[in-house]
Amino acid sequence: MTLDKYQARRKILAKRRVTPVEEQQAAALAVAQNILSIHTTADDVVALYSPIQGEVPTEHILNALQAKGIKVAYPYAMINGSMRFKLFNGAFASDDLGIPVATGDEVQPNIIFTPLVAFDRAGNRLGYGKGYYDKALEQLALASSRPIRTIGLAYSWQEVPPLTPALHDVPLDQIWTENEVITCQPKSR
Repeated sequence: MTLDKYQARRKILAKRRVTPVEEQQAAALAVAQNILSIHTTADDVVALYSPIQGEVPTEHILNALQAKGIKVAYPYAMINGSMRFKLFNGAFASDDLGIPVATGDEVQPNIIFTPLVAFDRAGNRLGYGKGYYDKALEQLALASSRPIRTIGLAYSWQEVPPLTPALHDVPLDQIWTENEVITCQPKSR
């Protein structure tokens, strides 16, 4: 049986929009505990996202990264379908889609936390359907001399049966839920 991506996206987004704040915060605290398992250096730039529509919040990860002195960036989505990353300097503005973004210089992160609508155990993610992250991850992989590590943040109930990825889909290295860390890919791109 093939998963109907449109129906899955609609159903999960509806559930996520009504996820109680308490459940969102509990998941945020649980996934933030995993940040200690990431080996980072002063050269690393970690990209987070500003949560919308009930996505797993990232503020606890931001606080942990800042406590370690790690540079943090946020994606800036442009109306033309591309995405860039800007260094977090304590201030936010809105991108072309109205999502809060950092206002610092443009940077190339090497560890990227992504939101998602649904995921499978192989690291395939279902997003909003516009391909912003897939395009950005592909561009970063081509432009960077360092491996790009990707981590999806999700609630455990966002897991779906195996997805059939499109040719342009970039699988995740890991997925962190409130219950577990799922390692999907043997190594980073």
